[in-house]
Amino acid sequence: MKKLLFLVLLFCFSQASAQNLGNGYDFIKFAYKSIPLHANLPYYDTTVSLDKKINKAKLTENATSYFDTFDTKEIKANAHTYIVKSSYSYFTTKKEDSEHFYTVNYALEVSIKKGYFTVVMYDFILINQDRRIDFSESIKTAEKNNGICNQFLAFFHKHNQKEINKACKAIINGKYNNQLTTK
Repeated sequence: MKKLLFLVLLFCFSQASAQNLGNGYDFIKFAYKSIPLHANLPYYDTTVSLDKKINKAKLTENATSYFDTFDTKEIKANAHTYIVKSSYSYFTTKKEDSEHFYTVNYALEVSIKKGYFTVVMYDFILINQDRRIDFSESIKTAEKNNGICNQFLAFFHKHNQKEINKACKAIINGKYNNQLTTK
């Protein structure tokens, strides 16, 4: 009887583990659905409301310091909007396939207003092995359950969220603020 109970528990545990792996794959499999689109292109737009203690001059100073770390930058005439062109790279792998190296170029824009600021990532250029990737085609391929494309889009989405969070933290002086809320 103990052996039967042990086998039943072992079977239930293995089924639960298999379901957890499936849910993990579902995150990758459906990550492309979480990518915000504007005119069928990725467009990340985050507005951050701030505590009244943080003034516009301090935000402007923090944004200037942050954007000075980029090689290519443009500060618009009103001095409260910053635009940089930047890029990041990453690898994706699949057990039965080779590594895939991607470079993502993008524009990052920050507009500072009284009591809030907005961070926007747009104008993405996706490159794989010196070949430009058509984002619309990547979405269509991901919808057909292509593992490599799903993984690429999952990493793409996750990395863009990290870039936006990094910019937001730098603008509020690089420290996490519990009163930070996004609209």
